[in-house]
Amino acid sequence: MRRSSIGRILSTTAGLLRALSGASRAQIGQVDLDTVRAGRFDAGKMWTFEYAPAEYFCETYAAERR
Repeated sequence: MRRSSIGRILSTTAGLLRALSGASRAQIGQVDLDTVRAGRFDAGKMWTFEYAPAEYFCETYAAERR
């Protein structure tokens, strides 16, 4: 009984891995990597309180700069 449950687990895991690897290949195939450009926040948009991004706040939230 124990061997059959382990076999089912392995079979299910193998099926999931096959499905996931096929999905990732399909996604990569739909993107032309030569035309991909970096976006404004690809490296993140962290900031400190000492150097808050005032221009970003003005543009994004239509806030006035003081």
